[in-house]
Amino acid sequence: MNYLKQFPVQELKIDRSFINGTPEDRTDSAIVRALIVLAHSLGMRVVAEGVERDVQRVALSVLGCDYFQGFLCSPAVPASVFAQKVMECRQRATAQEAQGTHGAQAAQAVLAVQDAKTPATCGPGVQP
Repeated sequence: MNYLKQFPVQELKIDRSFINGTPEDRTDSAIVRALIVLAHSLGMRVVAEGVERDVQRVALSVLGCDYFQGFLCSPAVPASVFAQKVMECRQRATAQEAQGTHGAQAAQAVLAVQDAKTPATCGPGVQP
């Protein structure tokens, strides 16, 4: 916890071991809730790792989680497929802006790749 004060941390990732039991396990849910509140209090964004079920995504959204990673968002895909998904997302956003329906609806999913071993991240508001 001392590292949260010493380093310029901008994002807190919640390990999948806590996400697996959310929302059914009260202890896991309490830990996740506390981590989200702590991170937001320190001005950090929160990423939940290992989200596989929609009930987890909904619970995380209610708790205020900013982003999620996991197979619910997307399984691992080749770079060419990822590039195509990004282009499709941009085209939808451009079309929505042209129609005047931008804002929360226009940015339902953001995909990001950190490296070859890290799964995609979805967000904001943990939308798939």
